[in-house]
Amino acid sequence: QGRRIDHDLIVGLVAEHSRVLDLGCGDGALLCRLRAQRRIEGLGIERDSDMILACAQRGIAVRQADLDAGLGAFADKSFDYVALSMTLQSVHDPDLLLREMLRVGRRCIVSIPNFGHWSVRTRTLLRGRAPVTRNLPHAWFNSPDIRVLSLSDFHAFCAAHDVEIERAVALSKRGRIKCWPNLRAEEAVFLLRPK
Repeated sequence: QGRRIDHDLIVGLVAEHSRVLDLGCGDGALLCRLRAQRRIEGLGIERDSDMILACAQRGIAVRQADLDAGLGAFADKSFDYVALSMTLQSVHDPDLLLREMLRVGRRCIVSIPNFGHWSVRTRTLLRGRAPVTRNLPHAWFNSPDIRVLSLSDFHAFCAAHDVEIERAVALSKRGRIKCWPNLRAEEAVFLLRPK
């Protein structure tokens, strides 16, 4: 898939020498970058055995677990940051997971695809079918995505659940989007903390 723009931004949000928990860490690419560029102490959580092996090959500490089971194994505020990168739309209980993230981390970083992007809206309207885009590459029948959310949906969720958005950056493949982000951004990164 190449370099991920959400990872570029996440690396910039994390302070040096922090403790980072990366949920749904995949092959460990984000933790590897954070370790190299921010000298963090990191731990990944992943359920896929092949991805766990990829983490191990990179020297990334990883535990096998299902995010839908919660984060009960971790003490309150045991990490400086808890990251959830392009995974929120794939969990069964996002409310529970976000509450757990805010309990375990001093701050949370969440990146999400934007199902409100104009290309998603247009493809759905004109074709009458579930969209497949660069950021949403799977057909409806083999997609890990079980939640459909826009940037506006996530802002409303945070407001309703007493989650403070310290920073929100809307992105496209060309960079940051400031004007009409819910329509023009393909994804976004949020820095969160409890109110």
